Amino acid sequence: MYLGNFIVREDVRGRGVGRQIWKAMLEKAGTRNIALDSEPYMEEWYEKQGFGHKTYKVLFYNVKITEDMKTDVPSSYDVKTLTDDMWSDLLAYDRLVYPDTDREKILRAWLVGDEVRTVVAYDGSRVVGYGSIHRKETEQYGLRNVFADSEAVLVAMLRDMFRAVPAGWEVRFMKVEEKAMPAYLAHSVYQNDSALRMFNKFPVRTNVDRIWFGTAHIV
Repeated sequence: MYLGNFIVREDVRGRGVGRQIWKAMLEKAGTRNIALDSEPYMEEWYEKQGFGHKTYKVLFYNVKITEDMKTDVPSSYDVKTLTDDMWSDLLAYDRLVYPDTDREKILRAWLVGDEVRTVVAYDGSRVVGYGSIHRKETEQYGLRNVFADSEAVLVAMLRDMFRAVPAGWEVRFMKVEEKAMPAYLAHSVYQNDSALRMFNKFPVRTNVDRIWFGTAHIV
């Protein structure tokens, strides 16, 4: 179970509303493992509530799209828009990242729909990455999962996904902390937040080597 927003309106704080929400959430989860992405100042509090299993940290960034970023550059990888017959390839690659977790149901909900585009990168017949981009608010897009075998694969997918983003607009993404910022993005990127993935019962095993940009809401 994933705990997303946990917010109490400022004018009613201190009346136990948050405690009631927290208690209801724990009761709803029952015996299931709970995941959340903690703001830095809340990590110690969540740990005291039993969320002692920490995994990777993500740093929130925005990058402004330039015309140069949209230029078609030759690549040895074939980046394709996801179609129905490619789902088995995408899901097989996802199991390399989350080897113990069947994520098909939630991925099918998150990676398709209005204003969403998902791409799969191939090296010949072998999948080497996938990523998703969606339109957010005015003049902003967001990246969801972007998993790749290497930085070269990552950049090939980003170039393809960014072609639909008007120059001057921003793209928001969450980079795994230990991953280096690709030079392709470094010219106009800035950080504005961070979060740590935490679990209360056990950590979900992940192959972080392939995770470049994560999505807080997809466990």
